[in-house]
Amino acid sequence: MAPSNPLVSVVVTCYNHEDYIQECLLSILKQTYTNIELIVVDDGSKDNSAKVIQSLQDDYTFTYKYQKNQGVCAALNHGVTQAKGEYICCCDSDDKFALNKIEKQLNFMLENPQYKVSYTNKIFFNNEGEYRPENSGKRRSGWLFEPLIMSEFSIPFSSHMLHKEVYQKIGLYDLETKLQDWDMFLRIAKEYEIGFLNEDLLYYRIHDSNLHSNVDLMLNAKYQHLEKWKDDPIYPKAKQKLDFHFFNDFAKIDKKRALSMLPTVIPYFDKRIFKGIRRLLLKW
Repeated sequence: MAPSNPLVSVVVTCYNHEDYIQECLLSILKQTYTNIELIVVDDGSKDNSAKVIQSLQDDYTFTYKYQKNQGVCAALNHGVTQAKGEYICCCDSDDKFALNKIEKQLNFMLENPQYKVSYTNKIFFNNEGEYRPENSGKRRSGWLFEPLIMSEFSIPFSSHMLHKEVYQKIGLYDLETKLQDWDMFLRIAKEYEIGFLNEDLLYYRIHDSNLHSNVDLMLNAKYQHLEKWKDDPIYPKAKQKLDFHFFNDFAKIDKKRALSMLPTVIPYFDKRIFKGIRRLLLKW
């Protein structure tokens, strides 16, 4: 039987986020649930992130590790392998938790032991102090491999909490990836049911250096991860759906690639496809 007050480890990875890291860490250190182990891994920041993190150690107890820049997955793997908690969360250093996130999510998992992994909704916010709920109505609990690989919805990375056994079975983050969340959640969803707590418990910061603002990098990473599942029966449909979702983007950034996708996306013809074709024809 699980203890009523299990240790929860939170791994925060940071790279050049001196403007955001303090707000992120305080949102974890001030959680309503207190049996928390915080592990901060700085992946070779060149700004003042290290000074900001170390200044917080004057008032709070947590583990801090500075490593030579190796990428976010190496930083995550270092933190996860150091974690002692029965449950583990990861958080990007530009995001922040609602102050009751861990308490609510842990209670949800203890009350629903069939889920070894859970996730929540998120609220977008920016540096100007504007907040906007995501309002994603497609998220749900259960066996989620098919809807995830078909890009029906996504799991916000910093929203998840999982039992430590998941890493023991699934393995750590792929060092070759630039999109660690989709890759990891597909691997998890193939093996585990995933629980959805329908509450806004994560704040996701919008700013210019978000990975998702780098469309070319994100799209190519998606296709790279999809190739891992090329032997799965659902692969042809998933590839077609991914082409449909991103045809319009490729029409803007890689027109030759978009042209090669036309036979795939035409069956899905809608306003978005029409816009992409128009962009192909008029803006060379």
